[in-house]
Amino acid sequence: MKAHRIGIAGVALLLLALGSASAANTDNQTVTLQVTAINEIAVSGDPGALIVNSATAGAQPDTATD
Repeated sequence: MKAHRIGIAGVALLLLALGSASAANTDNQTVTLQVTAINEIAVSGDPGALIVNSATAGAQPDTATD
């Protein structure tokens, strides 16, 4: 009876080892990204041409002047 228990335990360990050995080294991840539009402009009087430069990466948008 003791040999039977040892045999069952050995088979269980073997199956456990085979299961972890065949595990894949891949994973999936969901990334959600939201970009908020910048569309606020205030003018006064009779403004001339407005030139808008692109922002510096990682910084607030550059101020636009006429």
